[in-house]
Amino acid sequence: MQNAPYLNLGTRDLSAFDLQDVNMAALDNSIVISDNFDKEIQMDSYTRATIKLSSTMALYFCMAGEVKFRQGAREFTMRKGDATFTRSGVLSQVTGMSSDVKYFMLITDEKFYFPTFNGKDVPDVQRVLASNPVCQLSESSVEECVMLYKLLKKRLQAGDDISLQKDIVRGYLQAIIFVVYSGYLSANGVRESEQVRTASRQQEIFDNFMKLMKENYTQERKIAWYADKLCVTPRYLSRIIRETSGHFASEYIDIFVISEAKHLLHSRKYTVLQVSEMLNFSSQSLFGRYFKNLTGYSPSDYQQLASHA
Repeated sequence: MQNAPYLNLGTRDLSAFDLQDVNMAALDNSIVISDNFDKEIQMDSYTRATIKLSSTMALYFCMAGEVKFRQGAREFTMRKGDATFTRSGVLSQVTGMSSDVKYFMLITDEKFYFPTFNGKDVPDVQRVLASNPVCQLSESSVEECVMLYKLLKKRLQAGDDISLQKDIVRGYLQAIIFVVYSGYLSANGVRESEQVRTASRQQEIFDNFMKLMKENYTQERKIAWYADKLCVTPRYLSRIIRETSGHFASEYIDIFVISEAKHLLHSRKYTVLQVSEMLNFSSQSLFGRYFKNLTGYSPSDYQQLASHA
């Protein structure tokens, strides 16, 4: 394991810790939260390994100090009032942290909760996250998130065994995520960091690829189609997207398509067949295999699960 290029990390791995020692609270393997509001922890342990979230998504809030981290090949900086959203499969590494850092974070298993946003906005947010995952929240939004987090923490620490416990936790989690989500949207793109984006051919290709994705992802899933439109080879496109953002072009295509599929299924306005046709799959069975391969659920199972979320 020491020779592995990165550490796979999921909620199951985190919930196995002695939660009191690392100042965490958890709800089985569904959600893990952590902060250093009232207990100092050894921050050096956060800079030892490159981490890849496995079947999870994470929200990190910086309340004081400064945190430097790397995603893919790019460096970012978080300061007071900043939030960062990291989804499953993203390679991240904390590269520096000031001694006065105050933070709180939430990591949730995607099978426990996966936010369904407005389908029209998903591509915009994906584009923003690819450019810079750091979002500066307004003071009122930060206060709201802190209040919701403390309510969530109190409930997890109390360990109440009630029938609606998970639903209540999902409610707090959804409110926090939507506050952050609205911050990304209202910013209309992420504020420029001190590392000014370099105008280059590679960045131009990446930006044009994301624009094409926004306009065509419901109909086109082949990398070759996007490469042809951008007048480059599929291999070159994949390499440039990888070098620019830390992800392969095929990963973005899958993320966009699955996000839209989840939105359509969650609405319960359409049958699985209709959704597969709307996303330009040649058959319902092909769509089913594609969806299950990427989510772990069949479309019908996900639709049923989402109806109870």
